[in-house]
Amino acid sequence: MKQLFKYLKTSTTMLIFVFILFGSQAQGQDQVSYKNIWDNPYTWKSLIVNVHWFDVGMPIGLPELMVGVGADYQLNKRVLFSFDYSKEWLSHAIGADDIPSPAYLEAGGTFCFASWLRNGKVKFSWTDASMRYTVKVPCKVLKQYGVRGGVLDYNNYEIYNTKGIYTGVSIITTRNRMIDISGIRSDLTDCETRKNFYIDVMYGAVVTIGDFNVNDSSFTNRFGYRMGCMWTGASIWGLYTKSGIEFGLKPGIFNNYFLLFRFAISLGFEVPSLSNKEEKQKDGLSGE
Repeated sequence: MKQLFKYLKTSTTMLIFVFILFGSQAQGQDQVSYKNIWDNPYTWKSLIVNVHWFDVGMPIGLPELMVGVGADYQLNKRVLFSFDYSKEWLSHAIGADDIPSPAYLEAGGTFCFASWLRNGKVKFSWTDASMRYTVKVPCKVLKQYGVRGGVLDYNNYEIYNTKGIYTGVSIITTRNRMIDISGIRSDLTDCETRKNFYIDVMYGAVVTIGDFNVNDSSFTNRFGYRMGCMWTGASIWGLYTKSGIEFGLKPGIFNNYFLLFRFAISLGFEVPSLSNKEEKQKDGLSGE
């Protein structure tokens, strides 16, 4: 009985200590003060250039490890263009240079027919002096709904090639929030992110195997589809990262299902476009 009482007493003391510890941290979080610097999702970089270091595709057969380059260009508030070229490198990495590598080329655009600027929140978290801080601040959230389309060219080991088009819908969510946390961090803390969720229908207008055009429906499928979500966000040293997942069915050879994981390092640029700084500042909310 004495040992049980001693155990309960020790456990109660430990629980009280834990509550006090978490309470002190929560109090520290409530006392965090910050200065508003920027809150304007319209100030997205006009041009984002991506280098895909890790593209892991999983079609029927062996996985494809691909590298490539791409770009996202925003002409104005409603029109965005994109380009992507990826090439498989696993066969060369394992010394099979005699095996031709698959490649994928895509170019298209998005027209945003509706946009809403809403109120939301964003969370900043960091650790300083062995204490965990978390602060939620209000931010503007730009949500855009659009239609998209473009052309694609996909070949698999030079055995077959598919040329076609795609069309679909897209939901783009953008945040650009910057604060200065006084007394705790000497640097500025920003949250510049864009999420692009899309659903496409793809049509392979031309499917060839070797030098022959294939029209046999039992061997090929002209239509395909895909669903994906890509995140682009500001990282360290002025760089951006782009990551996401995509899955679906490619047009071409029958039952060509795929699953794609992407990670890219990106650079953002301000280039001439119709979305100049004056227009962005007028439509968004500048820093306080």
